[in-house]
Amino acid sequence: MGVVVKSTLAAMLALAIAGCGQAPAALSFGQAAPAARSFGQAAAVAAPTVSVTADEAPTVRTLIQVPDAPRRLEAPVQTGNEAILSVSPAETLPAVKAFIQGAHHTLWIEMYELGGTYGEKIVPMLLERARAGVDVRLLLDQVGSGSKAKGIVPWQAELEQAGVQIVFYKLGLRDDHHGEHRFNITHRKLLLADGERAMEGGTNLGTDFDTSEQDLMVRWRGPVLADLYREFGTEWNFVGGRPLPLPLGPFAPAGDVDAKVLVTSTWEGRFEIQQAVFHAVDTAHREIAIENQYLWDEDLIGHLLGALRRGVHLRVMVPGGTAEKLTLSTLNMTAVHRLTLAGAEARGFYNPALPEAHLHTKYFEVDGTWVCAGSANGDQRSFTDHQELDVVSTQPAFVQLMQQRVFEQDWTNMAKPWSYIEPHGLGRPFTGVMDLVDYYF
Repeated sequence: MGVVVKSTLAAMLALAIAGCGQAPAALSFGQAAPAARSFGQAAAVAAPTVSVTADEAPTVRTLIQVPDAPRRLEAPVQTGNEAILSVSPAETLPAVKAFIQGAHHTLWIEMYELGGTYGEKIVPMLLERARAGVDVRLLLDQVGSGSKAKGIVPWQAELEQAGVQIVFYKLGLRDDHHGEHRFNITHRKLLLADGERAMEGGTNLGTDFDTSEQDLMVRWRGPVLADLYREFGTEWNFVGGRPLPLPLGPFAPAGDVDAKVLVTSTWEGRFEIQQAVFHAVDTAHREIAIENQYLWDEDLIGHLLGALRRGVHLRVMVPGGTAEKLTLSTLNMTAVHRLTLAGAEARGFYNPALPEAHLHTKYFEVDGTWVCAGSANGDQRSFTDHQELDVVSTQPAFVQLMQQRVFEQDWTNMAKPWSYIEPHGLGRPFTGVMDLVDYYF
């Protein structure tokens, strides 16, 4: 089903329904990255800023027009950064807690999902920091965090009374600057503190991410903070938050890892993650490793099939636990089957010690020289529809660290053989539609 059809169906469904959703020590890495592999290019032209006030913040019924050119140039490669990797809830939860507790002046968070059992653990920390005078701001997605059952609602009044500023990124149909109207939310996972530290990755601050959801976060210090702060500031302004005093920098070097922030920003017409991943796949020489919750974007599958025809060794890992949703498993099943028929190796994530554990990681690696991870899945929604944020690096020691601690660890110790089960029944022709409904509502 094409992009336009999917987006149209999503919009129709949305309108119908709306009318009735232990932390590791600091690591020092090696020499500067070689220039052999590009980060991926995306044409962009600066254009005037457009502000949206709180009352004008877009809803599901709102069509947002964007300027004739993207508003901002893509971020440059930033050298001289420190990166600390946390993997799985046993590491990411303590790392997030330490990050929050360590904030002394400002603590700004953009998050798809904040609430549930994770919220029970960190909301008291947010309240304590706010009452201690820290400027706490939460930019939360309406779909992921706007409910009473799993979102921030049970604590919202208390947080706001303590001085926490909360704004919601509202679900909306938005013009993507390329003639399409896309069903847009923020799916980013970003924490910023004191103008000195940032943390990004794929880990939500919601139920199961404190216990069983397999994902990662990276804590950053150094010049890359300029771009991470800029992304938060732009999103905050878009949804109509109060004026935001961004750190001016410059940000002093803190390590030797290069980093480039890549985003999907639908209403700016910025699809940098898609472009960078496709470029990396198309220029791969030896191997590609992908570990991803969703791996079924039609264009991505086409690029991967092209790499296989060139003789590139492709390994993919997708969810394979006992609690996978039918729509998720069916879409992954169909796409991965096409790749295995062309020679790819595939495994399903499975933790024998925790059968209900779910793979939520978003990881792309090429030739052992390029790694990209963050909030973006390997599906159309992440590549074109949602607000997403990834960081890519070519620093050899950091790439190797990510390989060993993320992909190879799971491929070796938390995987089961891949087996294809052909989809059948009424769900088969309507899987894409069911996926959209299941995801958003």
